[in-house]
Amino acid sequence: SAAEQAFVSWSRTTPAQRSGYLLRIADRIEAEAKEFAALEALNCGKPINAVLNDEIPAIVDCYRFFAGAVRS
Repeated sequence: SAAEQAFVSWSRTTPAQRSGYLLRIADRIEAEAKEFAALEALNCGKPINAVLNDEIPAIVDCYRFFAGAVRS
């Protein structure tokens, strides 16, 4: 299955590689924050500014936190 194949390749990555992937995800979310916020606002009915100013920064922070944690 796809999950099994992904597990095999992911388990071979180093902590530095995993950290890099998480940082790239955070950067991409941040770069496309307006698009993500618009989709989330449509999905949940939240005001777009609440998503853009509260949720997106928190999501980016989580990815960056765990990018650092994976190296430990």
